[in-house]
Amino acid sequence: MRLLTKEFYTLAELQAAWEMADHDVQYLIATGRLKLSIVVYSQTLVTMPSGPHLPTDAKRRVYSGMLDLNASDAVAILRKGETQIACFSMPDGAAGHFPYYFRDQTVIKVDELMVRHAERERVERQWLASRASDATGPFGHSADYRAVHMHDRKFTLGPKQAGVIKYLHRAHMLGQPWCSGRDLLEHVGSEGDRLRDLFGTGDKWNTLILSDGRGLYRLAIPTQQ
Repeated sequence: MRLLTKEFYTLAELQAAWEMADHDVQYLIATGRLKLSIVVYSQTLVTMPSGPHLPTDAKRRVYSGMLDLNASDAVAILRKGETQIACFSMPDGAAGHFPYYFRDQTVIKVDELMVRHAERERVERQWLASRASDATGPFGHSADYRAVHMHDRKFTLGPKQAGVIKYLHRAHMLGQPWCSGRDLLEHVGSEGDRLRDLFGTGDKWNTLILSDGRGLYRLAIPTQQ
């Protein structure tokens, strides 16, 4: 069954579709890679045109539709569960804010966060799909990362090995491929001192992982700098 193409998605359903951890989503938002929005209905707003403007350029209007949040406000909502906002961006690029007497109505909760369809496509094209590879590419994996391939080599991984590869793959997709060995060991709950020991003496280590020789590691697939 083909899924419905929506004008916007809740952040929760998009995160589920991307199978992305909370901290990865916050990273995309905090760095400006993913813009969040809210939907308002018959809301009184004050808007200013984009670019240089004078106070007399402000216009009061009643608006129904989507408003784009500043990255700092979006991150605050995610971290606190809700926050009060005053400023936002209109779809035409104009700056806007809620009138002061509506301030008590501007508390935005995390379940009100939305992502426009066009924004989803942009992020998937620019930051996710362009940094990932499917089963026909140099790297592929099963849903649980217990079965992976690198080029023409196939491997079956243990739970902790799979956890490391999944973590490194997420880092690769986010454009931050190099990860600390200590962080990786801690992430999978390993009590070992060296990441290499987790993979043993076979070909898994040399085929799947690259080291910078200073405690950082990444998947052995091309990165886009």
